[in-house]
Amino acid sequence: MRTSLRRLVVLGFLPGILSPLALATTYTVTAGSASDLQSKMNGAVAGDTIQVPYATYTTAFLSNQSGGAGTSSSKVTVVGTGSSRPIFDFNWSKSSSKSGLELVKNYWNFQKLELKHSATTGINIYASGTTLFGLYAHNNWNTNIQIYGGNSSYSPASNTVQYCDSYYAAYADSNTALADYGSGTNVGNADGFTCKFAYIGSGNAFTGCRGYYNGDDGWDFWAAPQKITVTNCIAYRNGYFSNNSSSGGDGNGIKMGGDGSTPEKHTVSNCIASTNRNNGFDYNGTPTSGETLSQNTGYSNGARNFRLSDASVSLSYTLTNNLSVLGASADNPPVAGSGNVWENNSYTASVFTSTSVSLVTRNADWSLTYGNYLKPTSASGLTGKGASL
Repeated sequence: MRTSLRRLVVLGFLPGILSPLALATTYTVTAGSASDLQSKMNGAVAGDTIQVPYATYTTAFLSNQSGGAGTSSSKVTVVGTGSSRPIFDFNWSKSSSKSGLELVKNYWNFQKLELKHSATTGINIYASGTTLFGLYAHNNWNTNIQIYGGNSSYSPASNTVQYCDSYYAAYADSNTALADYGSGTNVGNADGFTCKFAYIGSGNAFTGCRGYYNGDDGWDFWAAPQKITVTNCIAYRNGYFSNNSSSGGDGNGIKMGGDGSTPEKHTVSNCIASTNRNNGFDYNGTPTSGETLSQNTGYSNGARNFRLSDASVSLSYTLTNNLSVLGASADNPPVAGSGNVWENNSYTASVFTSTSVSLVTRNADWSLTYGNYLKPTSASGLTGKGASL
């Protein structure tokens, strides 16, 4: 249904020349009709809004490739309406190698939607200027939400993933390994969020997101050549299935770096990486300088809370007020930094008001609040260290 007709307004004219302006149009998709949703995406132009009522939309594939591009000041918006997120169910279709939702046109917004059951990646962003807001992506075969720089035809830049949850990548609905993965094998790309490969552009950012119980890592920035910013995010229990058995994946919380030659200079601030099977914050073997980590908390990860260097290279990082408690191995920062508390087995969980991740919830505006989760007690002497929301 079209709720308002596109109209032409004459702004003025010179002799023989009219100057029309097409006003933005709001469309409402027929509930449960994936074909109507795709049709309205195909016909959208800058400034349009496509409202998606709560229902399950079952389809093998959705894309904005045939729609019009938005602009930085007039994006195309696809938004879930009602009290519950509409569900895009990609039905485990293997008819092609396409992701469930592929975004090719620049400057589109996707808000308050749920995506699941893609046989490959849940969402693949090739475009620039995309905003994902309040999305839940889960139970996809590969990475749930990906900004993809592996194709020379695209250089995705200035994309923002805000207030999104990504979980259970590589899981069947039973929250066990997908059948074709077997039990704990071949989940090496089943990450919560990725922004990776050689053609990544600048300005990509994640804020207020949760990545948890994914088969591989919470975040992975393999070989991304431009700075990626991660703020106010949490990664926990990655590398585990929900029964807490090992998934067989890498199991890092936020994994920076990559291929051994790419000069990543990412910024991670006010984030938590806790109880992941391997490392919390992992530089992933990048022998270059420039990473910035500030006001982050690493807690009870299965290897190091902060794995930031190795013995073969000399790195210059900016490290400020990071807090590390109860990592299985000592941290290895390349420089001491300022105000950091690195793991040295001198602190226990008692320095925190609570270690229950269930206290991490979303506010009415979809932002995250940590409550008392990993909040230092006043008696700990650690006030002002680590993440705080």
